[in-house]
Amino acid sequence: MHTMIMYFNWFTTAFIMYGLALSWQNLTGGLFLNFLIGTILDFPAKTLAMVLVLKKGRKYPYMIGSAITGVMFLGTLFIERDVYPGNWPIVVLALIGNFSTTLCFAILYMYTGEIMPTTVRAAGVGSSSLVSKVGGTLSTTVAALADIHPAIPTLIFVTLGLLSSGLTWFLPETKGRKMPETIDDVERLTCCAQERNPGNGED
Repeated sequence: MHTMIMYFNWFTTAFIMYGLALSWQNLTGGLFLNFLIGTILDFPAKTLAMVLVLKKGRKYPYMIGSAITGVMFLGTLFIERDVYPGNWPIVVLALIGNFSTTLCFAILYMYTGEIMPTTVRAAGVGSSSLVSKVGGTLSTTVAALADIHPAIPTLIFVTLGLLSSGLTWFLPETKGRKMPETIDDVERLTCCAQERNPGNGED
């Protein structure tokens, strides 16, 4: 279950990140300036991710970041286009969504490595990265869907972002916890990262 959820999270973050990069013009009516701003936000997003995983953990920052992504794109559906100069309210919400998606992607690398047991850690992280490439590849369809209706890509972003946030609830928190060494170590964990059979001296 942990692996399937992680696969979905990797797919979602890659699909939204690359799909947004490929659909800036259809989404906001602009292209170069919006793309430039989104690129500039990449560094502060990853810096914030680093601070959050050190201070607050992995699970809840990811859940909140993914939920923010979904809510921001949901908000763009209620803003009428071509009313404001440069559609700036839509641009702002989309940039916040892009920021939180980048943050989530940065968290996933650490979170996935810590949630996978040592015996399959390399394969787990590698296969998760492979799934993200599938999401990135399928994101090329976003522009084509936007040609049908501009709201279609946004609805997909909303659905994936909120669903990813909800599914992550079933993953354990890994901050301050000994990394699992075997499959059995993982199976002793619940979604709240409490061991089912305590007494081994670990928190």
